[in-house]
Amino acid sequence: MLAMATFLSRFLGELKRRKVIRVGASYAIAAWLLLQVAEVTFEPLHIPEWAMTMLVLLAILGFPVSLVLAWAFDITPAGVERDRGSAAGEEREEVSPDPSIAVLAFDDMSPEGDQEYFCDGIAEEILNRLVRIDRLRVVARTSSFRFKGQNVDVGDIARELKVSTVLEGSVRKTGNRLRVTTQLINARDGYHLWSESYDRELEDVFAIQEEIAASVAEALKVKLVELPAQRYATSNVEAYEFYLKGLYYFHRWGLTNVRFAVDMFTRAVELDPDSAQC
Repeated sequence: MLAMATFLSRFLGELKRRKVIRVGASYAIAAWLLLQVAEVTFEPLHIPEWAMTMLVLLAILGFPVSLVLAWAFDITPAGVERDRGSAAGEEREEVSPDPSIAVLAFDDMSPEGDQEYFCDGIAEEILNRLVRIDRLRVVARTSSFRFKGQNVDVGDIARELKVSTVLEGSVRKTGNRLRVTTQLINARDGYHLWSESYDRELEDVFAIQEEIAASVAEALKVKLVELPAQRYATSNVEAYEFYLKGLYYFHRWGLTNVRFAVDMFTRAVELDPDSAQC
């Protein structure tokens, strides 16, 4: 459904850009006025009835012709020219000097299905680390996470977000065990550039995030900028879970959600007063 909605949105945008809608509306108004004048003047001028019928048919047949011409041609100061704007724009988008990536919200594969906050948090933390990669354009969280829970083709997502690669994954959390699976997909052909599964203890969640960012950098042949040691919200895993819960509800907006987010951040700070971001 989203793919169809995206297609319709693009199509309507192209109709507006090529002034097809404006031409169609102008033609309809002009044809209606012409027929009104003809209805009033043909009889006094003793013009045959078949002429009115012919005029109506010509007006009807001319409507789709005007739309096709508006789609194919554009009026410029140099005269009427074939519209090449869309094709040129597509070529410009395809030829990008820097790689680009969208990090999708990770799927919750936990037995209870109650770890959505943790999945979102892991994906967001990985996104924040990918921003550190030199020359890599990273789509904002609000743009990439809006596809969460929707069965949309990766190629459609990439075209919508104008990126060359997409990182998707899943998280399965059972007790103190964590399984994170990620795939880096080439949007052009849909093939995997890299994939990996991490079966670790919950305490290794920070190392997993760094390893994924480094693997993406290696797969895209770009350089992970050397910065001072990455500071996390906290090194306390229990406090970190409260922190991720806070982020999850904060992004959902609404007064109740924001209050709950503040409560989660507060509990994280209580567990680790030296938190870097809480």
